[in-house]
Amino acid sequence: MTGAGPLRRYVGTGEVELPRGATAGELVSRYGIPGGMQAIVLVGGTRRPPGTVLRDGDVVAIVSLLAGG
Repeated sequence: MTGAGPLRRYVGTGEVELPRGATAGELVSRYGIPGGMQAIVLVGGTRRPPGTVLRDGDVVAIVSLLAGG
């Protein structure tokens, strides 16, 4: 589990214990990320929707959307 960019201060890095059947959205909710920051969940490097059930051993990153121009 890792947080990237501005979300790193909320998420940090390291292993996380979750109950069986926990979803990507539940994982994001656990960290209290402010509503103005949009979090994207990557599981194994692939973007996944909030309803994705996480499995033991999944490598998860929570990253933010960045605006640019």
